[in-house]
Amino acid sequence: GATSFTLAVPAGARALSGKVLTEEARAVFTTPPVRIRNVLPEGRLRPDSPIVVVFDQDVDPSVMASLLRVVDAADRRLPVRVGTLAEARPLWSRHPQLDDDADGAAKVPERRRVVLLPTRPWPAGRQLRVILAAGAPSAEGPLRSPRASVVAFTVAAPFSVRGILCRNGQEEPRRTGLVCPAGGMLSVEFSNEIGRAHVC
Repeated sequence: GATSFTLAVPAGARALSGKVLTEEARAVFTTPPVRIRNVLPEGRLRPDSPIVVVFDQDVDPSVMASLLRVVDAADRRLPVRVGTLAEARPLWSRHPQLDDDADGAAKVPERRRVVLLPTRPWPAGRQLRVILAAGAPSAEGPLRSPRASVVAFTVAAPFSVRGILCRNGQEEPRRTGLVCPAGGMLSVEFSNEIGRAHVC
């Protein structure tokens, strides 16, 4: 990636039809510069969750870390530090929907990822953005990214009970004033996923 190529066909080249190229022909093409491919884990994350920023080509992770920032909706920069998968796994294990590999992060080659850990919890219930600055270099070629690349991720809202649902066509959970038919079924709805170990 991140490379410009020139294809040259010399004068005198003969086509199958017998025609001869009278002067050299040139064409230039490039392979794309580096950008963020995605962020792992996917889905709503805990406020203490590390993230893995995945690039679409090989990079120098130490250089890329200095060009990354995480911001909120108001473009305020959030404090992070570079970490390792070994640090991330115990924190991912606290999320009931994640395993310690967090959606295959370990399968991403080291030269295509940077692990970021929040030094303060991410703001709950928000969509945050990871931004790779323009001018980012690739390890695969000399071209630098002409513009910033951005990927969003979502932090789970604070845990709460949204209410109770009767199985009688009710569409929204309610916390008060609900009358369910005798012998009917009801369910409790929470703001976030819960682990199976916590279900009665």
